[in-house]
Amino acid sequence: MELSQLEAFLEAVRRGSFRRAAEALLLSQPSVSTRIQRLEDELRVPLFHRMARGVRLTDMGRTFLPFAQRSIGILASRNGSISWAWSGGLPQATKRSGKSANRPQVTVLNMVCSHSFLNRNSHPIF
Repeated sequence: MELSQLEAFLEAVRRGSFRRAAEALLLSQPSVSTRIQRLEDELRVPLFHRMARGVRLTDMGRTFLPFAQRSIGILASRNGSISWAWSGGLPQATKRSGKSANRPQVTVLNMVCSHSFLNRNSHPIF
């Protein structure tokens, strides 16, 4: 799981669309879609209902949301290259310095986020 995947997930939640999330993150829409798809593949659950005019969270997406928010908060407090402004309960990343390519892969999320999420879930896939 990567920080960029969580950023895309949270921005899509906030904006209600992958296209608007991509605009906010200064990415292409296919890049945001790929990041979210990889996150869904890793978690083995769909996080969004894809509709003609945007996206909305699935039940599993609503369950995952607080874990993603908490994980971003933990990582933000330990990463000096990103400042976080909380708006409506969702973090918005603003890069202060460094290249986005240097963002760390978020292996700690397997403990903080995925482990807790997967263990609390009664979804038959688990």
